[in-house]
Amino acid sequence: MSYLDALFLDLRGYLSRFPIYDSNVVEISISSLKEKNPTIPISKLQQLVEKIEEQKAKKIVLAISPGEILATDEEIDRFEKRLEKLSNVYLYSRWGAGEGRVFATSRHFDEFSRHLIHKFHLNVSDQRTRKLVFSMDGIGLDSDLKDFLKVFELPNIDLDKAQGVIDVLGTKQVYIKFYSADKLRNFSLDTEDLVQVRDKIVVISSEDHHSGAISTHQFARFSFSEDATNEGYFSEGKYLITIVNNIKNSDWIKEAKTSANFFWIFFVISLELFLLRKFYQRPVLFVAWSFVVPILAFLLSFGIFRFFSLNLDFSRILVGSLIIQYLGIPVLFITSLRSADKKLFEESKKREREQLQARIMVKAATTEATLRMVGQVSHDIRSPLMALQVASSLLKGQVSGDLRDLIENATQRIRNISEDLFQRYKTKGSDLVQGDTSLKAALSELISSYEKVHEKARFVNQVPNDVIVYWPLYAIQRSFSNLLNNSLEACYAKGIDPVIEISAEKQAGIIVIYLKDNGPGIPVEHVKSLFKEGSTFNKKGGTGLGLYQVKKDLELTGGVVSYVPSNQGACFKIVVPMALEAVRFGVSESAVIVTAEDSVSLQKRFEEAGIKVSSFSTLSKAKEFLTANSEKNLTLIADLLFPGEEETGFDLLDSLPQKHLYKAVLCTSLVESADIQELANKKGALLVRRSFFDSIQIAKTKA
Repeated sequence: MSYLDALFLDLRGYLSRFPIYDSNVVEISISSLKEKNPTIPISKLQQLVEKIEEQKAKKIVLAISPGEILATDEEIDRFEKRLEKLSNVYLYSRWGAGEGRVFATSRHFDEFSRHLIHKFHLNVSDQRTRKLVFSMDGIGLDSDLKDFLKVFELPNIDLDKAQGVIDVLGTKQVYIKFYSADKLRNFSLDTEDLVQVRDKIVVISSEDHHSGAISTHQFARFSFSEDATNEGYFSEGKYLITIVNNIKNSDWIKEAKTSANFFWIFFVISLELFLLRKFYQRPVLFVAWSFVVPILAFLLSFGIFRFFSLNLDFSRILVGSLIIQYLGIPVLFITSLRSADKKLFEESKKREREQLQARIMVKAATTEATLRMVGQVSHDIRSPLMALQVASSLLKGQVSGDLRDLIENATQRIRNISEDLFQRYKTKGSDLVQGDTSLKAALSELISSYEKVHEKARFVNQVPNDVIVYWPLYAIQRSFSNLLNNSLEACYAKGIDPVIEISAEKQAGIIVIYLKDNGPGIPVEHVKSLFKEGSTFNKKGGTGLGLYQVKKDLELTGGVVSYVPSNQGACFKIVVPMALEAVRFGVSESAVIVTAEDSVSLQKRFEEAGIKVSSFSTLSKAKEFLTANSEKNLTLIADLLFPGEEETGFDLLDSLPQKHLYKAVLCTSLVESADIQELANKKGALLVRRSFFDSIQIAKTKA
């Protein structure tokens, strides 16, 4: 785990590209003075030190290896004495370096009075420098570090208040925040340009592979490399500037507390386990998410690392995720395969059951359609019956003109409802869309009857006289009667005198109608289900048929109804076309019509569109033909029910491979049955009334 911890720490540091603050420490490299040799003549080094001294540098720190100096023993001794006389010169030594590699262990410099020794922690596994030692005994600040702080004019470190400190074998250390080499080059000066060293702390170092440079920088695996070009090394000077910036602003990497790390790991692993449970039946999705979660965790922890310098554990999250994947993915796939086998067996049984259930459902739907018609009649005649009740209560030996009109209007509306149902019966459930109607006149007649019943209500008919809709009179009055009843009931329930406004305007090819009231409006949570069959709220005895019927009536004219949110009251928007246009219905080059009724006119329309038609009156004959002719991309038009036959159009569909069909259409009056509609959708069939073909334009389409 330590290797993974180090890897992700390095990666985050490398990606973060931390900014470096202004520093009073600069670096001067002697690599150019070596002229590609492993050593520098001591005379050149002494000249460089003296030039820096002349430019009044505040302090000079010599951070090279003694082995890099080309000189005799006598010359080195004289150089040491010369440096001793310069009170602002310090000899830097890395703690733990081998004998002769640093000044502190060199026999020529061991008696020098101003040694600067600095301690850091070197990972044994990969020889990378990541930690800085604050205290060797875990109690007080390290003595060498105190000298380092003093030389580089850094603030003292309070161990009790320092954040993100790590306990390592009784010592106290922190993770160093490293900076990229290109940012540190801003603090590097050329040996020929020494004017800028005034009042600066100057570190003399080298950055070639012959030096004591730190080639163990944590970014080495990403951008620093040891090669013959002598480039890319992280010098002692850059390292010291890095340390100074860390300490100067308390800007090291903070290690998260154990409790915080535990919570972080627990959260991510719990999320993985949650996904394992959630996608138990969908292994592919789990595999995808099992890789996404660690990536998101890394990005989140990286963001915290970059902006808050807080190091959250990721290696244990990665290992935990891999374990969950290693154990979970095979189990999920094995379970999925078993489920697939079981599903195939169940589907074969299910198909057998469905064929039987489909026949039962068709019969049940026929009964349901009859009951729905009864319910619709019961709902539609409520309003005219109420008007008749009011009229009868006012009949006390005399009949006024207004009362007579009220009775006649209510009677006529009941007659219209009866006629509509009778026509539907004659046409086996077809929906009749009749000629143009004056919207103003239709609504005026309806409102007149409501004004006599609801004396406290005010109805405002703002529909222009020239608005003509392709909508039957009875359907207009039935739809608006449902809307008016809802508005009146909502207002009365809240003790409000109703004010209902109806307006309309012509737009491009459509007519837009608004009905607004001053009631309490409709709660947001009920809006989505407003036009569904059986949907009702805050209404004792409500059937949920009113708004559903409004929607259905409008669909027959190509119109739509919707609820518009309003600051006060409810507002319904109705959009109807100015004229009902035939819709283009694409059919393949070959079609099969299966119907017990007369199909001559329908067959003729198909043939006029250039379509080859085969027509049959029974399911058995159609099956024989389709079995013998395996032509693909057929359009099948069939009745759902056949008199005297147990089988239905669904059975015909089941006998044909789906790939043989371009389009399947089943004709029935049971289109309102949700169960039949759902069954048709499952079998890929369009469920329509027979009258559907009267309102479309049949066109041949290449399959």
